[in-house]
Amino acid sequence: KRQVYTAGVGYSTDSGVKLRGGYTNRRVNDRGHQFDASFSVSRVTSEAGIAYRLPRKDPRVEWLSFDAGYQSEDTDTYDNQIYKVGVKEFHRRSHGWIETRFIDVSTETFEIAGDRQREFLLIPGVSWSRKRPESATVTRPDKGHRLTLRVSGTAEAIGSDSEFLQVDAFSKFILPLWKDARVLLRAEAGATVKDEFRTLPASVRYFAGGDYSVRGYDYQSLSPTNSDGDKIGGRYQFAVSAEYQYSIAEKW
Repeated sequence: KRQVYTAGVGYSTDSGVKLRGGYTNRRVNDRGHQFDASFSVSRVTSEAGIAYRLPRKDPRVEWLSFDAGYQSEDTDTYDNQIYKVGVKEFHRRSHGWIETRFIDVSTETFEIAGDRQREFLLIPGVSWSRKRPESATVTRPDKGHRLTLRVSGTAEAIGSDSEFLQVDAFSKFILPLWKDARVLLRAEAGATVKDEFRTLPASVRYFAGGDYSVRGYDYQSLSPTNSDGDKIGGRYQFAVSAEYQYSIAEKW
C-alpha cells in the first residue's frame, strides 16, 4: 500500500501508559521517495519525528535520509529535551553488513544532580550493523543474531559546545533449544573519552536499568554517583542478559 497509518497504546513498568502513532507514504513520487512521520507519548519518554528518504543503488537497504525530531525524557535520574536535525546514508557492505554514515545537529537542555545546562552539538559518526535472518516477515526466528558497532564524537573545533569520542557495541543472539523453545542472549558495551565529564550531555552518558537493560531496577536508575550521592551517569557501560522463551500457543 502507498499510504500506511499506524496507532497503538500500551503499558510498561518503564514508562507507564504509552500512546503512539505514525504515517508513511511509500511512494511520494515516481522516483521512489518516501516520507515518514511518527510520535510516541508517555510520562517518562516522548518523541516526535519526520524523515524524508531517497532510494539509492539497492533500495531495499540503501537510502539517503533527512531527519528532524524532538525527544524528551524525565526520569528519576535526569531530564532532558533534544531538538535534532540530521542526515544519514545507508550502504550495503560485504557479508550482509549495513554501514550508516551520519551527521546530527542538536540542541540539548538537560538537568542532572541539580545542575542544568544547555549544549549545542554537531556529531558526525558511522555505524555497522548485521542482522540474521534479514527478512522482516520472520516474526519469531528459531535462530539468528543482530550485531551493531557505532563510533561517534564531536569537538569544539567544528562548532560544538562539548568534546567527546564514544564507541558503542550491541549484540543479540537467538539460540534454539528444542521445539517451541529458545534462548535470547544480549550484551551491550560502551565507552566515552571526555576530559570534563560534567559538561557531557545526558543523552550520551550511560545509565542502566529497565526491561531492556538490567531487569529488577527502575528505568535508567543504575549509575555512578557524585560526592553528594546524586546519580550522574557513567563514562562506561557493560551489561549482559539471558532470556528463556517458550511457545505455549501459536501466537503466545
